[in-house]
Amino acid sequence: MAMQTREQHIRRDKATSNICTAQALLANMASFYMQWHGPAGLKKIAIKCRFMSQLLMEELEHFGIKFATDRKNYFDTVTIKVSESGFTSADYVLAQFHKHGLNLRKIDQDHVSISFDETTTLYDMDQLIEIFAALKKGNKKNGGQFVALEEYEGRKYVPVVPELKRTDKYMNQNVFRMKFSETNMMRYIQRLANKDVGLTDSMIPLGSCTMKLNSAVCMIPVTWYGFANMHPFAPRDQCAGYDALFEEIEDNLTAITHYDAISSQPHSGATGEYAGLMAIKGYHESRGDHHRNICLCPTSAHGTNPATA
Repeated sequence: MAMQTREQHIRRDKATSNICTAQALLANMASFYMQWHGPAGLKKIAIKCRFMSQLLMEELEHFGIKFATDRKNYFDTVTIKVSESGFTSADYVLAQFHKHGLNLRKIDQDHVSISFDETTTLYDMDQLIEIFAALKKGNKKNGGQFVALEEYEGRKYVPVVPELKRTDKYMNQNVFRMKFSETNMMRYIQRLANKDVGLTDSMIPLGSCTMKLNSAVCMIPVTWYGFANMHPFAPRDQCAGYDALFEEIEDNLTAITHYDAISSQPHSGATGEYAGLMAIKGYHESRGDHHRNICLCPTSAHGTNPATA
């Protein structure tokens, strides 16, 4: 708990704290993403994702693949019925794709799904179809021929059914309709930052945990392929590098602080405080003090402390 003790000088009734950087940065990234692409760009991305789903279903139908996805009501995700498609189990399908370095999502033993986003390419689509075609051929139930990459070009996008199509305008504010170069976007963000009081200008009374001074050169490693492109639901055996990083930093902090153990799991002050309380609770219970289940929150506590009560 000693490492989590900070900003206790903030009075709860005057605090405007969010749940720390973990959520504030996500909100800022989402808003800048919308500004960069604008309403037309977001629509283009959405159409691409849906078109990818359409292409995959049209192609896999040639091989007798059956879908749980409604062919009239879908967006970026295609769900496949495993047994009706002629496969033994979802684990079997996942294992075959793992051999090619691809991960599908297992919903249950009879369903797997594939999701598309703006980074998906026709090369990715080709890989998916080729693997499914090979699996069906191996099962001696190959009901069609593989369609080569260049044959996608003549396909027509099937629009969303009218009852599901959005008709009202969205993101009409001028801030979402500005055109940015990368340089102008950086300058725009800097102009916004200059309007706020930060640690570079003066002492600030609140929110210092959300306003750390991270230089661009320190943030660059976060964009490296090995760090940035790990899917949050990737299988554990594909995350050995992350495990090694976590174990190393926890071991180093344990050696420095002489604590019994360090956890790097909490990603904000509120979750850190909650983790601390769980440790205290576990300590009491290990001594047989199961009746000690009351937590007192002082009025001078950090703005996020009510989450730990």
